[in-house]
Amino acid sequence: MKTALAELAENIVGCLKRILADQTIELPEDDGKKTLANATDVFTAGIYGAQKRGPCKPTKKTLVAIYQMILDAMFKVILAASEKT
Repeated sequence: MKTALAELAENIVGCLKRILADQTIELPEDDGKKTLANATDVFTAGIYGAQKRGPCKPTKKTLVAIYQMILDAMFKVILAASEKT
């Protein structure tokens, strides 16, 4: 029980709970030519306010952590919690 509580506490930061903590999740590098504004296969109705500004900057491979919001909070609280991770 102690171990389970310690693992749970380790994965909760404020109103956020890290999910898939035991996995390494990596976003591949990207040349910046694909944008959300052009993602009509995913966002079939389009994205409100998305501007087609041309390609973005290329990005390198990036490790990410995924969090689930477990409590209601204002954006400044959520962002403050995410900075602690």
